[in-house]
Amino acid sequence: MEYTEDLSIFLEEVDELLTNTEQNLVELEKSSSGEAIIQEIFRAMHTIKGGAATLGLEDGVEVTHAMENILDTIRSGERKLTPDITDLLFLVLDWLSDWKTALETGGERPPTGDLMIRIQAVQAAEADAPVESAGVSHPSGGAPFKKPSALDPDLAHRLLEALDQAMPVYKLVVKLNPEAELLSVRCFQILVLVDEIADVIGSVPSKEDVEAGETPDELEIYLRSDDQGISAKQVAESVQDVVQVSLVPYDGSGLRESLSSRQWDEQPGEVKAGDKGGDSGPDKDAGADLVIRKTNLGRTVRVNVDLLDLLLNLVGELVIDRTRISQIASRLQASEPTAVTGNELAALSARLQRTSQELQEGIMKARLLPLMSILAKFPRMVRDLSSRCGKKIDFELQGERLELDRTVLEAIDDPLIHILRNAIDHGIESPDERKALGKPERGKITLSAWHQENQVVIQVRDDGRGMDPERIKESAVRKGLITTEAAAKLSDREALELIFTPGFSTAKQATEVSGRGVGMDVVRSNLERVNGHIEVRSQVGTGTAVVLRLPLTLAIVRALLVECSGITYAIPTSSVDEVLAVHPDEIKTVKGKAALTVRGSVFPLVSLEGCLKDDPWMRNGNFKYAVLTRTHDEPLALGVDGLIGEEEIVVKELGKILSRLKGIGGATILPQGDPAVILDTTSLI
Repeated sequence: MEYTEDLSIFLEEVDELLTNTEQNLVELEKSSSGEAIIQEIFRAMHTIKGGAATLGLEDGVEVTHAMENILDTIRSGERKLTPDITDLLFLVLDWLSDWKTALETGGERPPTGDLMIRIQAVQAAEADAPVESAGVSHPSGGAPFKKPSALDPDLAHRLLEALDQAMPVYKLVVKLNPEAELLSVRCFQILVLVDEIADVIGSVPSKEDVEAGETPDELEIYLRSDDQGISAKQVAESVQDVVQVSLVPYDGSGLRESLSSRQWDEQPGEVKAGDKGGDSGPDKDAGADLVIRKTNLGRTVRVNVDLLDLLLNLVGELVIDRTRISQIASRLQASEPTAVTGNELAALSARLQRTSQELQEGIMKARLLPLMSILAKFPRMVRDLSSRCGKKIDFELQGERLELDRTVLEAIDDPLIHILRNAIDHGIESPDERKALGKPERGKITLSAWHQENQVVIQVRDDGRGMDPERIKESAVRKGLITTEAAAKLSDREALELIFTPGFSTAKQATEVSGRGVGMDVVRSNLERVNGHIEVRSQVGTGTAVVLRLPLTLAIVRALLVECSGITYAIPTSSVDEVLAVHPDEIKTVKGKAALTVRGSVFPLVSLEGCLKDDPWMRNGNFKYAVLTRTHDEPLALGVDGLIGEEEIVVKELGKILSRLKGIGGATILPQGDPAVILDTTSLI
C-alpha cells in the first residue's frame, strides 16, 4: 500500500492506541472489576477498525472486528475473562503491532489465517449455547436483520429537510453475498468509505445498528454528492463480497404523508450521535453542537522532530549572543564617555534576556516527552518474561508522568529494559524458593521516578535475593577480570561495581533472557553518553535497587566556568555541591594523599590538571579553589586555579572520536567566541 499522509496520521494514532490497550490489558488481568477498562479497549479497537475501513485495509478490519466481538461478550456478561482469552487478546495486539510496522515500512503484512483460527477456537470453547432466532442466520455470526416497512422517523425528517432545501438526494442500494463471512464488517466498511467521499444523510440499517452486530445483505444509503453519487457507487463496488450496486435519484415520494399518518412530524426525535445533517432541536442545542465542532480541532499539532532540533539549535546561538551583548554593555558602562550607550544596551540586553529565556523554555518544553512514552511497554514485558521464567511478579510504576528530553528518553530505553530483565531473571526468586524463605509467593518490582533538583532520578527496585559481593568477586576472578589478590582488597561497594565490567555475569548458564555477560557495561556507557549516572544498592536476601540519575535536558545547561593552567573549562552545576577558596595550609594528607576537611567531612583533593594528565593524585600547589562534587555518592574536591562565573551554555557534540575521551562530556562556545570543554566529573575521576 502506498504510504500517504492519511496513512501516516492513522498509523500514529494506531501506535498510541496499541500502547494504551496493552497497558489496559495488563491492568485488566489484575483488576477484579474491569468494566471501564474493557470499554476503553473496545473503544480503541473500534477506532482502529474505522480507520482501517476508511483506508481499505480489510485485514485490519477483520481482526479488530473479531476482537470487538470478544470484548462485547465480556462486557455484556455472556462470558468471563479467562486466561485463554487474555492471551488471545495479547496475541491480537502483537498481530496489530506487526501489521502497523509492515504498513510503515512497506513490508509484507502478517497473514490473518492462523490468528482467526485461534480466535474462532476460543469463541467456540467459551461461548454460551446459541440463542434461537426466527431470522435467517449468517456465517458472520451476527444478528439477522429484517428490513423495516418504513423509514426511521429521524432519517425521514433529515431526508425531508434536504429535499426542502432543493438539494439533490441519491439512494445507493448495495447488495452483498448473503453467504459471505464477516458480513457486518463489509457493511461497516462500505458505510465508512462512502461517508468519506459523500454527505451521508442516513442508511438502512444505520451505522450504529451495523456496529451493534446487524448483518444485512442489502444496504440502502441516502446521500448528497457533487458528482451525482458516482464516486460513492464506485467505492461501494470495490468492496469484497458486493454483488450489485444501484444508484438512483431520490424524490421522497410519499415520505411526508407517511410521517403525517404516523404523527411523527411534530416530534422529530433526537438525532443520533454520528449522523449528519437533520434537525438539531432548539437553538441552544445547535449552539452546543457548534462548540463540539470547534473543539474537535484539538489543542495540539504534530511537529517534525528535525524542526524542533533546528529551533533548539537557533535558541542556543541566541543564548550565546545574549551573553555577549551583556558583556559588551558592562564594558561600555565602565567608561564614562560610553556610559549612556552602555546603559541603553544593558536595558536592551535585559529585555532580550527575558524574551529569549521564555523562547528557550518554550522550545525546551516542546522537546519534553512523558516518561510513560517508554515505560508503557514494560508491564507487558514483565508479564511475559515472568511467565517464561516461571515466576510470579507484581510490577508497579510510580512517577511515570515526569517529562524528559526526547534524546535522554531514547538513551535510557534499552538500559531500563536490561535492568528489568536482570531483576526478573536474577533478582526475583521462584515461587517455591520465596515460600521457603518466608517471603510472599509473588515478587515485586517497582519502577519509580522523581525530580531531584535539576535532575530526574529513576529507580528500579526488587524484593528478590539481592547481590552477594563475595559471589560477584568469585565470578570476576573465575572469568579472569581481576586477580584473587585484587578481589580480596575490594569493599562490598567496590565489588558491586564489578557488574559493570565488560563480560561479567554471575549466571552459570546463559538463557534467552540473560547471562551472556553483555549488558551492564553497555547500560553505563549509554547513560554516560547523556551525562547520566548509575549506581547499584543491594542487600543479600532483601533485594536490589538500581538508581539512574539523568539531566532534564541535554541542549542548554547551567555551568560553572573554571580556569586551570590558563584554559577554561565548564562543569555542569548539577555536578557541583559547593565551591571553596583554598589556602595551602588547609590541605592535609591522609594516607599520603591530599584531602580537605569541610565541616567535619573529609574530601579527597585532586587537581583538575592532574586528572586531565592521567595522574589522578598529582598535587598542584598553585590551585586556589576547590569544587566539591560527588562521584557514585563518594565525596571529592577538584582543585582549580580560578573561577570565572556561572553561565548558561549550549552543549555541542564532539563527534565519535573525541566523545570517547574519558571525562569529556561535550563542548561549548563561550560568549567571546572561544571554545571550552565541558567536563563530566564522574568519568573524569
